[in-house]
Amino acid sequence: MNLTVIKLTTFATAALAVIAIYSILADVLLRKKSRIRQRFREELGVGAPDSSNRSEILKDLKLFQAETAGKAPTFWKRFSTMLAQSGLDVGPERIVQLTATITVVGLVAIAAWPRFWFVGLGVVGLGLFGPVAYIARARRVRIHTLCMQLPEAFELMSRAVRAGQTTSGAMALIGTQLKAPLAEEFAVCCEQQNLGLPQDVALAELARRTGVMELQLFVVAMLVHRTAGGNPVEILDNLSETIRKRVRLVGKARAATSEGRLQAIVLTVLPIGAFVALFVLNRPYAQVLLDRPSLLAAVLVSEVVGGLWIRRIVNFDF
Repeated sequence: MNLTVIKLTTFATAALAVIAIYSILADVLLRKKSRIRQRFREELGVGAPDSSNRSEILKDLKLFQAETAGKAPTFWKRFSTMLAQSGLDVGPERIVQLTATITVVGLVAIAAWPRFWFVGLGVVGLGLFGPVAYIARARRVRIHTLCMQLPEAFELMSRAVRAGQTTSGAMALIGTQLKAPLAEEFAVCCEQQNLGLPQDVALAELARRTGVMELQLFVVAMLVHRTAGGNPVEILDNLSETIRKRVRLVGKARAATSEGRLQAIVLTVLPIGAFVALFVLNRPYAQVLLDRPSLLAAVLVSEVVGGLWIRRIVNFDF
């Protein structure tokens, strides 16, 4: 290998390792300190940058007009929305930094140790798809938690409206009485309205920020109630009952497709585990496949296509 390439790869690896170690130490060691500082700012009211002030739609209402006009958001906007819906307290720039760091380390490993190119390729795959997969899983878990909290929240709003509260006051009650993450989202929505954002825009931003279909139904119902009138108590009760039935239906669908999901996991993990076992126990036999990269690439492509196909079968919207 060329000496210049070795020097460049060594420098890149060392620099990225320093950046990664600093990021990890900053996240782990300074987390408690940042939480204490944030708590002091909240208690003393010293202009803490909350999520409402960071909301882009609060700064530029043209974003809302673009969404309602049907204009497709950019890739970066969709990625930022997905990260916000996951509830992770990290910026998209940090995710890109982590992805680039792991990917470059994998490429350097491939260049430094050509015999073990498959290890570097695995590191590259982990860097490209690992953070996105983690964000997607965190988003699914958070959306499920929000769905499970919504019936109780709508019942609380219904009782508050019966007692004489307005719908805005009932939404503020959710932000103070229930648990996170639903309480945080409703608190942000109420704070946006207090800062001057129109109620319909704040509700639309609530639905977009959470990505929950049930909250979209709530927003549509509230907007229709504002324009056409009606009984808000009956609307909230019907929404609560509808969401409970929908949650039960989702549970039945997941139970019915659990065998298919288990088959997808087994069919995806088993060939990889078998190959690793063969590589450890009988390396010359596994080296036959490693000496044929085109065949190995075809196997990996088939694995990905099969996994996506089974996922498409067992996951459906209704």
